[in-house]
Amino acid sequence: MSTSRGGFSLYAGVKMSVASSVFLLLPIYFDVISRQFAEPVLALTYVVTIELVGFSLASICCFFWQRMNFISERGVFLALALAHLGSALCSAVEWFVVLRFAAGFFAGILIVRCFDTLSHDKLPDAAFGRAIAMQMLYSGLLFLLYPQLRLQGGFDGLLVLVAGFCLLMVLLPVDTRAQQMPKIKGVKTGKVFLYTALFAILMIMLANVGAWSMLSVVATRIGISEIDQGVILATGTLFSLLGAVSASLLAKYGNRQRVITFGVLGQSIAIVLLFSTRDPLVYFVAVSCFMFMWNFLLPFFMGVISEADPEGHAIRLAVAAQSIGAALAPAVLLKEWVLFELVIFLLITLLLIMPAIYNNSRLKQQ
Repeated sequence: MSTSRGGFSLYAGVKMSVASSVFLLLPIYFDVISRQFAEPVLALTYVVTIELVGFSLASICCFFWQRMNFISERGVFLALALAHLGSALCSAVEWFVVLRFAAGFFAGILIVRCFDTLSHDKLPDAAFGRAIAMQMLYSGLLFLLYPQLRLQGGFDGLLVLVAGFCLLMVLLPVDTRAQQMPKIKGVKTGKVFLYTALFAILMIMLANVGAWSMLSVVATRIGISEIDQGVILATGTLFSLLGAVSASLLAKYGNRQRVITFGVLGQSIAIVLLFSTRDPLVYFVAVSCFMFMWNFLLPFFMGVISEADPEGHAIRLAVAAQSIGAALAPAVLLKEWVLFELVIFLLITLLLIMPAIYNNSRLKQQ
């Protein structure tokens, strides 16, 4: 029995969640590798950077490969499962780093394939919104399972569980039509507009991950305990889910220019409150708004690129843009200028994405 385009988008959301497990679970992933090798967390942050390099390299390779019909999605999921299992059993840091680079590379290939499928949906904004909502639900489930998993299977049990999920993905249908099916509402945009939109995604990830990396520092400064910080972040995950769901619903009715403009301005206000407040209640509200806007805006950015590029080539570079932005974010923040930098990054994001939106609208009206 054939699977509809909407069905493939649903499966792509599930696969994207499993493939990006490590990045969704970054806080406890650091705890896992720190305890596995009895090293402080700060001494092992380079492992995640190397994994992100593999992630970015995969998306760049997929861009140049163009059609990926020679890649077996099920085979890549099997390879990713083996990389996770090998990492769980590995006792040498050197081999662990090699395995994590491989895991990042395989995960990058799979997420590019998921992006291909989502970008060919009738409403790509809504499809990406649903997929991100699935990611939030999946990460919330694993956050709940982790304490019990740690008691039953040790700290490496998380990687074993994720490997098991990768094996289950082999059972899902594979979308082989992403390259053959034309977009219904696609328009052909000049390369300049596409690349500025891709750079906008890099900039918004730079701003969001930069702010994300400072949340604990700000909370500690205003006297919020570690336990309360955990509660605030857990609640923030719910707002992330709401943001993604809202994007999925609003994609059918909203005007992209207005939605993205108000979204970026709202994110800027949330960051200003976050870094200027001394009140724990305001901090909680700011974190919740920040996480809502993060996952509310991203699907619309993906939708702009998907609509502008019917062939689906540029969407593959969106994975690289996100991972490069995430990798660079902590390094580019200057101690005395964090708030100023983040707001400027968001304003630059708005300036970069708007030309592509206006050009898409102009071409559709012709």
